[in-house]
Amino acid sequence: MKLWIFLFLFFSNFAFANSIFVKYEDKKIQQKYQPYVNEALNYLNSNFKEFITEPINIKIDISKNNQQDSFVKYINNSCSVNINFSEEKPHIFNKFTDDFEFVLLHEIGHCLLNKNIFLSESFFWDISLSDSEISYLKSLSNKVEKPITDCLGCESKKDFNVLIAYHENFADIFSINYMNNKNKNYPIILYNYRYSNFLKSPLNTNYISHLALEKFINLKNNKEIKIIEMKIIAQESMLNYVNIFLKNRQ
Repeated sequence: MKLWIFLFLFFSNFAFANSIFVKYEDKKIQQKYQPYVNEALNYLNSNFKEFITEPINIKIDISKNNQQDSFVKYINNSCSVNINFSEEKPHIFNKFTDDFEFVLLHEIGHCLLNKNIFLSESFFWDISLSDSEISYLKSLSNKVEKPITDCLGCESKKDFNVLIAYHENFADIFSINYMNNKNKNYPIILYNYRYSNFLKSPLNTNYISHLALEKFINLKNNKEIKIIEMKIIAQESMLNYVNIFLKNRQ
């Protein structure tokens, strides 16, 4: 029987209560991973609760038959987070539980940035742009009418989507900001992982977060950064990709 765990987060600065709902596919998954889920959500609630503007529904499935990657979908006025693994082995960090928490917070990061970012007229830049850059980026954001299906190592060319690239940059920075507290080497480990994947298809991908991670690693202090700083890093690194790599694709 599927188990539902409800975590209600009440925010004093809202007139209503925002909620995070966590669904475990079976009891064993709940018993094993609920402490890590709670740890991540406590971090979220303690530091970023004002950025949760809609319900977040989290589904956790770890099984051999699971063929899906983790992903986020926006359904009506809620953000649906699907955490999927087919095996309990680390692919990025030293421990699978660290991979698990990283992916969980990465996907939640998409929810914090909000689906409205995919409406080009609502896309707000926190960095200074020239008129020509604004015009070019707007053309890129309008080029793809609906989110594309991307993959690492794709052979066919794909239209670069500014908004997807920005989302992925932000989600990685949001999550590694937390993982950095666990292990100071994790930002570099994640950078190497993302960069090695990027090299497989450097001109046919929206996944360019190694550029954002490089900026994060080069920060002079080790303290956690704020949402606005994450947005700036994500936007600057995305613009860097556009200026250096994307023009080679024309």
